Amino acid sequence: MKDKTIQNIREVFLKQLENSPVEKITVTSVCKDAHINRGTFYRYFHDVYELLEDIENSLLKEISDYTKLLADSEISDEKAVLSLLEIFKKNNAVFKSIHDNTENTAFGKKIYETVYEPFLTVFEKRIDSKYSGNLLYLYHYCISGAISVIVSWIRSGSKESATEIYELIKKIEIFGLSSFS
Repeated sequence: MKDKTIQNIREVFLKQLENSPVEKITVTSVCKDAHINRGTFYRYFHDVYELLEDIENSLLKEISDYTKLLADSEISDEKAVLSLLEIFKKNNAVFKSIHDNTENTAFGKKIYETVYEPFLTVFEKRIDSKYSGNLLYLYHYCISGAISVIVSWIRSGSKESATEIYELIKKIEIFGLSSFS
Protein backbone atom coordinates (compact mmCIF):
# COMPACT_ATOMS: atom_id res chain seq x y z
CA MET A 1 0.00 0.00 0.00
CA LYS A 2 2.85 2.39 0.90
CA ASP A 3 4.52 1.96 -2.51
CA LYS A 4 1.22 2.49 -4.31
CA THR A 5 0.53 5.67 -2.32
CA ILE A 6 4.00 7.08 -2.96
CA GLN A 7 3.72 6.24 -6.67
CA ASN A 8 0.34 7.99 -6.81
CA ILE A 9 1.79 11.10 -5.14
CA ARG A 10 4.74 11.11 -7.56
CA GLU A 11 2.52 10.73 -10.62
CA VAL A 12 0.17 13.52 -9.55
CA PHE A 13 3.11 15.81 -8.77
CA LEU A 14 4.77 15.10 -12.12
CA LYS A 15 1.49 15.75 -13.93
CA GLN A 16 1.26 19.12 -12.19
CA LEU A 17 4.94 19.79 -12.92
CA GLU A 18 4.23 19.40 -16.65
CA ASN A 19 2.07 22.55 -16.47
CA SER A 20 3.43 24.58 -13.56
CA PRO A 21 6.77 25.49 -12.08
CA VAL A 22 7.53 23.70 -8.81
CA GLU A 23 7.16 26.98 -6.90
CA LYS A 24 3.45 27.08 -7.86
CA ILE A 25 2.68 23.50 -6.81
CA THR A 26 1.32 23.10 -3.30
CA VAL A 27 0.93 20.14 -0.99
CA THR A 28 -2.80 20.90 -0.96
CA SER A 29 -3.10 20.67 -4.76
CA VAL A 30 -1.12 17.40 -4.85
CA CYS A 31 -3.29 15.93 -2.09
CA LYS A 32 -6.49 17.01 -3.81
CA ASP A 33 -5.51 15.49 -7.17
CA ALA A 34 -4.10 12.34 -5.52
CA HIS A 35 -7.26 11.94 -3.41
CA ILE A 36 -5.31 11.72 -0.17
CA ASN A 37 -5.27 13.84 2.96
CA ARG A 38 -2.36 16.07 3.91
CA GLY A 39 -1.36 13.72 6.75
CA THR A 40 -0.74 10.97 4.23
CA PHE A 41 1.46 13.27 2.15
CA TYR A 42 3.44 14.38 5.21
CA ARG A 43 3.95 10.76 6.25
CA TYR A 44 6.25 10.43 3.22
CA PHE A 45 7.43 13.93 2.32
CA HIS A 46 8.12 17.16 4.17
CA ASP A 47 7.08 19.34 1.20
CA VAL A 48 6.95 19.35 -2.60
CA TYR A 49 10.68 20.07 -2.77
CA GLU A 50 11.47 16.88 -0.87
CA LEU A 51 9.11 15.04 -3.22
CA LEU A 52 10.96 16.48 -6.22
CA GLU A 53 14.28 15.44 -4.67
CA ASP A 54 12.93 11.92 -4.11
CA ILE A 55 11.95 11.67 -7.78
CA GLU A 56 15.35 13.00 -8.87
CA ASN A 57 17.14 10.54 -6.58
CA SER A 58 15.17 7.64 -8.07
CA LEU A 59 16.27 8.67 -11.56
CA LEU A 60 19.86 9.16 -10.44
CA LYS A 61 19.83 5.69 -8.88
CA GLU A 62 18.64 4.16 -12.14
CA ILE A 63 21.41 5.98 -14.04
CA SER A 64 23.97 5.08 -11.38
CA ASP A 65 22.98 1.40 -11.38
CA TYR A 66 23.44 1.36 -15.12
CA THR A 67 26.80 3.15 -15.04
CA LYS A 68 28.07 0.63 -12.46
CA LEU A 69 27.31 -2.12 -14.97
CA LEU A 70 29.15 -0.12 -17.59
CA ALA A 71 32.25 0.17 -15.40
CA ASP A 72 32.20 -3.54 -14.56
CA SER A 73 31.83 -4.94 -18.05
CA GLU A 74 33.24 -4.87 -21.52
CA ILE A 75 30.15 -3.22 -22.98
CA SER A 76 30.57 -1.50 -26.36
CA ASP A 77 30.52 2.29 -26.65
CA GLU A 78 27.37 2.10 -28.73
CA LYS A 79 25.53 -0.12 -26.25
CA ALA A 80 26.66 2.11 -23.37
CA VAL A 81 25.34 5.31 -24.90
CA LEU A 82 22.19 3.70 -26.31
CA SER A 83 21.29 2.22 -22.93
CA LEU A 84 21.69 5.58 -21.24
CA LEU A 85 19.65 7.27 -23.97
CA GLU A 86 16.89 4.68 -23.46
CA ILE A 87 16.75 5.63 -19.75
CA PHE A 88 16.31 9.27 -20.75
CA LYS A 89 13.69 8.40 -23.40
CA LYS A 90 11.74 6.14 -21.01
CA ASN A 91 11.65 8.95 -18.43
CA ASN A 92 11.31 11.77 -20.96
CA ALA A 93 8.31 13.42 -19.32
CA VAL A 94 10.02 13.40 -15.94
CA PHE A 95 13.30 14.84 -17.22
CA LYS A 96 11.49 17.41 -19.35
CA SER A 97 9.27 18.54 -16.47
CA ILE A 98 12.19 18.80 -14.08
CA HIS A 99 14.30 20.63 -16.64
CA ASP A 100 11.57 23.01 -17.80
CA ASN A 101 9.76 23.73 -14.55
CA THR A 102 12.46 23.95 -11.92
CA GLU A 103 15.48 26.10 -11.48
CA ASN A 104 17.31 23.07 -10.20
CA THR A 105 20.60 23.08 -12.08
CA ALA A 106 21.97 20.83 -9.33
CA PHE A 107 20.04 17.90 -10.85
CA GLY A 108 21.85 18.32 -14.17
CA LYS A 109 25.16 18.47 -12.32
CA LYS A 110 24.29 15.30 -10.40
CA ILE A 111 23.57 13.48 -13.66
CA TYR A 112 26.88 14.71 -15.04
CA GLU A 113 28.73 13.54 -11.92
CA THR A 114 26.99 10.16 -12.07
CA VAL A 115 28.10 9.42 -15.63
CA TYR A 116 31.46 11.24 -15.54
CA GLU A 117 33.84 8.51 -14.33
CA PRO A 118 32.30 5.49 -16.06
CA PHE A 119 32.11 7.24 -19.42
CA LEU A 120 35.60 8.69 -19.00
CA THR A 121 36.85 5.11 -18.66
CA VAL A 122 35.10 4.16 -21.90
CA PHE A 123 36.37 7.33 -23.58
CA GLU A 124 39.97 6.63 -22.52
CA LYS A 125 39.86 3.29 -24.35
CA ARG A 126 38.88 5.07 -27.59
CA ILE A 127 41.58 7.75 -27.57
CA ASP A 128 45.03 7.06 -28.95
CA SER A 129 47.63 7.19 -26.16
CA LYS A 130 49.58 9.92 -27.97
CA TYR A 131 46.68 12.26 -27.10
CA SER A 132 46.49 11.25 -23.44
CA GLY A 133 47.78 14.69 -22.38
CA ASN A 134 44.66 16.22 -23.91
CA LEU A 135 42.27 13.50 -22.77
CA LEU A 136 40.27 15.61 -20.31
CA TYR A 137 39.92 18.49 -22.76
CA LEU A 138 38.68 16.13 -25.46
CA TYR A 139 36.35 14.37 -23.04
CA HIS A 140 34.81 17.59 -21.71
CA TYR A 141 34.34 18.89 -25.25
CA CYS A 142 32.60 15.70 -26.37
CA ILE A 143 30.52 15.18 -23.23
CA SER A 144 29.33 18.81 -23.19
CA GLY A 145 28.21 18.55 -26.80
CA ALA A 146 26.51 15.21 -26.20
CA ILE A 147 24.69 16.58 -23.15
CA SER A 148 23.46 19.57 -25.15
CA VAL A 149 22.12 17.27 -27.86
CA ILE A 150 20.42 15.06 -25.25
CA VAL A 151 18.85 18.04 -23.45
CA SER A 152 17.51 19.36 -26.78
CA TRP A 153 16.18 15.90 -27.60
CA ILE A 154 14.41 15.65 -24.23
CA ARG A 155 12.96 19.17 -24.49
CA SER A 156 11.58 18.38 -27.95
CA GLY A 157 9.80 15.28 -26.63
CA SER A 158 12.34 12.59 -27.63
CA LYS A 159 10.66 12.11 -31.01
CA GLU A 160 13.74 10.50 -32.53
CA SER A 161 14.84 7.05 -31.44
CA ALA A 162 17.77 6.59 -29.10
CA THR A 163 19.67 5.08 -32.04
CA GLU A 164 19.11 8.18 -34.18
CA ILE A 165 20.41 10.44 -31.39
CA TYR A 166 23.39 8.16 -30.82
CA GLU A 167 24.22 8.25 -34.55
CA LEU A 168 23.94 12.06 -34.59
CA ILE A 169 26.25 12.44 -31.58
CA LYS A 170 28.72 9.96 -33.06
CA LYS A 171 28.68 11.72 -36.44
CA ILE A 172 29.35 15.10 -34.81
CA GLU A 173 32.13 13.72 -32.62
CA ILE A 174 33.86 11.78 -35.40
CA PHE A 175 33.41 14.10 -38.37
CA GLY A 176 32.51 17.45 -36.83
CA LEU A 177 30.33 19.95 -38.60
CA SER A 178 31.98 19.20 -41.95
CA SER A 179 29.83 16.05 -42.14
CA PHE A 180 26.76 18.27 -42.53
CA SER A 181 28.00 20.39 -45.43
